[in-house]
Amino acid sequence: MTLAPGSCRALLFAVSINAAMLSVDTKTRETTPMCKLFIQADPSLWRSETHSLRIDGMVTSVRMENYFWHILEEIAQRDGMNTAQMITRLYHESIDAGHDLGNFTSFLRVCALRYQALQLSGDIPTIIRCLSPPWMLSKF
Repeated sequence: MTLAPGSCRALLFAVSINAAMLSVDTKTRETTPMCKLFIQADPSLWRSETHSLRIDGMVTSVRMENYFWHILEEIAQRDGMNTAQMITRLYHESIDAGHDLGNFTSFLRVCALRYQALQLSGDIPTIIRCLSPPWMLSKF
């Protein structure tokens, strides 16, 4: 597989390879540069935000980190919906499939991460504008 320099896939591949090669020395507890990938992230990504939405006439609130909201917004835009519509659809499809949604917020986080994993594996296409969201590459 040839990766064009600067392409989304090349960037994500490089980040995952670099992260896999970094480790913690168990004797000295010294960390290698892997920590920089995490501690240099934009702090707004892990700040939580609460969104209120209506599902089947009932108002509910969902509180998650901004990073997950960004991913869910991307999924919704990709499917031609707003975020509330997409979350409602996920809720209904999950109920129809017989899932217990006792922790709906955790379900949404897993959906967001699974979406990214499916993009990396090539099972769903990567959005061409993947480098445009400023939250994605801030402080890299």
